[in-house]
Amino acid sequence: MMRKLTALLLPVFFFATAETSAQTYYQINALSGVTVINGATVTVSQSTPPPNSATLCSTGPYQIGKNYSDYYNYDFSTNPVTHFRLQMIRFHDDDTVEVYVNGSPYAITALNPYNGNATTACSYTTNNMSSPSTGLITTTGGATGKGQGVEIDITKAPGLIQSVRVRHIRATTNNLASDVIYNAYFADDSCSLAFEASILDPICAGKDVQLSVTNYPNTTYTWSSNTTPPTVFTASANDREPVIKNISPLNTGKIYIKGERGVCTYHDTLDISVAPAPVLGLVKQAGPFCPGEDDTLSVPNVSLPTGGDVYAWSVNGLGKFDATQGYIIPFLNVQPVSKGWYSIYAVDGNGCISDTVNFFFDVLSGVAANFNYNVKEGCEQDTVEFINTSVDQTSQTWNFGDNSPLGIDKNPVHTYLVTKPNIGARKFTVQLAIANGSCADTATQDIELNHPLIAEFTIDDDSICQGSTISFSNTSLVKAGTTPKFIWNSGYGDDFQVFGLDHDNQYNVAGIYHPKLTLTDYLGCVATYGLEIVVDSTGGILFTNDKADICIGDEIIFDGDYYAGGANSITWDFGDNTGNTEEKHIRHSYTKPGKYNVTYSVDYRICPDLQVSKEINAKPYPDLYLGEDTSICPNGNPIFISDRVNPDGGTGIKYKWHTADKDVTQGIYVHHPGMYSVTADLNGCSVTDSIEVKKDCYINIPNAFTPNGDGNSDYFLPRQILSRNVTEFAMQIYNRWGQLIYQTNVPDGRGWDGKFKNEEQPTGVYVYTIHVTFGNSVSERYQGNVTLLR
Repeated sequence: MMRKLTALLLPVFFFATAETSAQTYYQINALSGVTVINGATVTVSQSTPPPNSATLCSTGPYQIGKNYSDYYNYDFSTNPVTHFRLQMIRFHDDDTVEVYVNGSPYAITALNPYNGNATTACSYTTNNMSSPSTGLITTTGGATGKGQGVEIDITKAPGLIQSVRVRHIRATTNNLASDVIYNAYFADDSCSLAFEASILDPICAGKDVQLSVTNYPNTTYTWSSNTTPPTVFTASANDREPVIKNISPLNTGKIYIKGERGVCTYHDTLDISVAPAPVLGLVKQAGPFCPGEDDTLSVPNVSLPTGGDVYAWSVNGLGKFDATQGYIIPFLNVQPVSKGWYSIYAVDGNGCISDTVNFFFDVLSGVAANFNYNVKEGCEQDTVEFINTSVDQTSQTWNFGDNSPLGIDKNPVHTYLVTKPNIGARKFTVQLAIANGSCADTATQDIELNHPLIAEFTIDDDSICQGSTISFSNTSLVKAGTTPKFIWNSGYGDDFQVFGLDHDNQYNVAGIYHPKLTLTDYLGCVATYGLEIVVDSTGGILFTNDKADICIGDEIIFDGDYYAGGANSITWDFGDNTGNTEEKHIRHSYTKPGKYNVTYSVDYRICPDLQVSKEINAKPYPDLYLGEDTSICPNGNPIFISDRVNPDGGTGIKYKWHTADKDVTQGIYVHHPGMYSVTADLNGCSVTDSIEVKKDCYINIPNAFTPNGDGNSDYFLPRQILSRNVTEFAMQIYNRWGQLIYQTNVPDGRGWDGKFKNEEQPTGVYVYTIHVTFGNSVSERYQGNVTLLR
């Protein structure tokens, strides 16, 4: 961007010396009128009413402020002077003196001590004197008694003094102020004043340069040079400020200035050095470009031998070229306001200015893209009418933001499909691009289409038991600020009802229902929503059994039945820590007696579970045991067999022997060998046990043996007896004289070998006795004869 810059061109001053002499002061004593002192004319005038006059301590005759505010005025207009001096005494508290020089307050910079004639009575100090503001002298505090004294020197060098007024400021209420007495002097040293020449313009080749020197009245000025050819000085309004026209390097040298004023002569010298002027060269524009783009101005061939800057001025201000980038001015984001004429010039290090080049900075005609739109909402599609309000375009292209083909009409009408489901705002970024052959512009706007239509509701449960109630909550979505219409169908056929947002509905019949909500919005657009509700039956359950009383080990047949709709599983619990979860028809038996609670259960997915129970009585069998098999001798004493578990018959046990007489007692006597069995019944549960009574007699003992070593009947031993479970055994053999010739207690030995003391016994008859006890604690005794054969 072009920046505004103000260039300050400072003139170069050259100081000279003049002829000088010491200052000589002359006292003024006249109270009024015209008087000439040392050739200088001074006119003294007074205020009205006039001030007093007095002389004290060699000071006077001027006295001011004695009675009121008053002054003396000194006029040097005929012969202006260079210096004026005041010597004042008797400054007291709140005495204030005002000094005007040439009609204006004089800035007092020094308050010098003044003590009158230096006698004891006339010794003054300046301890509390001050100049609080321009033109004023005062004292505050410490100035008691005779007051204080002060000396003030006034000069306007290099100018001259035309007039001086000394005035005492005293208000009518000021009782502290008394009066001030002072001396007045002047000095005229104009021949020693500074005489200084200066150059008012930069010294630039090809330009006019104006010179100047100190302005003194009634003075004649003479200008000359040491250059070849001599410098020509062209007079301006006066000869004190001549002009050197079209200065060139030939004017390099010294210029002499002489001033003549009466008896005074002044001299000064200027050194002039003229360097080549800067050359601007060609001005270039990078563009022109369109508004909003960046452009530059440049002066690539500028010549600035002594350094410097290049400037461009227009109605938009002053800008400076950037030397670090090759003397360019950037125009960032250029706009039509930048278009126009620019005055371009260079200024070197000496302040010299090049010729000015007027350059027209051009900006292409831009375009401004903009558009408005109107929306017409619909159920299936929304229609948008676009109004192109762009400026200066010759073509346009529309991007509708929905991936549809681009449009080129000036004011197109575009449709946007309503999405399904229509859940909320649809935002489309629409861009209009325009052009005029040189420049282009775009405008973008977000179009929001928002008229949602969602029919929806929630329920507190979707699976219930018949007779239960479901709460419906309407969560439909429509455009804010509109009033929709809702129609509900609970799922009972054509059961249509108009509700607001929420309601409850009871379902008393099992089944599957499809409640539906129909929503109609302010445009007449319709949306529906439905859910599935499962209503399960409360169900039913029962079972039968073929018997309720059984003996342990017997089977019972159970037949279960239940309502299967909505059932998850069935369970049998037979009360004995066993069960089944699969079969409706099942058999079961009990291993222990007792009363068992049989429960048949059905687990429903929704409705409460159901169960039914019955009691089953499992009765025990009686304990029955007749003992181990035994034996008996025919025609011997009978033996008694009975239930050894219940020797007293037991409680409630009924017996039935399987004998010819069907005995019902707990035990019977047996006279003969054979199989005997009895049945014991306890509450209908019966068991049977049997016992074998074997024949147990001597006829089974051998009556002869032949101990001849042939391997047959070589030993005598009752083998049949001994083949049974014998726990005790004793056998003795006697000869015919009663002599014991053999005995043994070993039931499994060989027996008698027919010898006595290892000698064979003669053939004959021998007597034996045998005592045996069996494992069933039955004992028998045998005695008989055996024949030994050789």
